[in-house]
Amino acid sequence: MKEAYNMYKGDMNSIMDAVPFAGMEDEERLTKIIEEMIESEEVEDYEAFSQETAQKKKRRKQKVQFFNYIMEIILKFCLIRCNAGEKILKKPRRTMKYQMKMI
Repeated sequence: MKEAYNMYKGDMNSIMDAVPFAGMEDEERLTKIIEEMIESEEVEDYEAFSQETAQKKKRRKQKVQFFNYIMEIILKFCLIRCNAGEKILKKPRRTMKYQMKMI
């Protein structure tokens, strides 16, 4: 996380994307860790981190909620399509003899 903080110069949007398996529920914990690193002078205090606006935090949260909503819709669509595919596959295939009788 220290690398991500330095690489993105304190931009929390980029840091959240760079830290593996970090979600919105982890943001507060990650912020506290970064603040502790700043206090112990392990990392530089970047303006993008220390002066982040509430609007930017709110926007980040909305983007995650929108992404989760879209993924839920895609999942539902895929499940519907998969279930329809199973029904199609369960139908008995017509053999060549059957098709020849039809002619």
